[in-house]
Amino acid sequence: MTFEGWDGGTTGRAAWTTAPTSSSAGGTLSLINAGLAQSRNRSGLIWGLLSLVLGPFATFLIVVLDKVRLDGERGQEDPTSSIIV
Repeated sequence: MTFEGWDGGTTGRAAWTTAPTSSSAGGTLSLINAGLAQSRNRSGLIWGLLSLVLGPFATFLIVVLDKVRLDGERGQEDPTSSIIV
């Protein structure tokens, strides 16, 4: 007797009950890292592709590296700190 969706293996489990493949987990991590990189003014495309190769190490690098300053941005100064009340 065969069931629809049966994986045909000896595990006795249906194909739809298996865990996600590593490629889908890698793709998800790549999208998360792309968004994280963009929030730190870095290229989401480049970091997304790097994430496919480097995996969680790319996440570590994005978090540890300083945020890229855009032209005209000041450092850690608060623009309102020089106002005397």
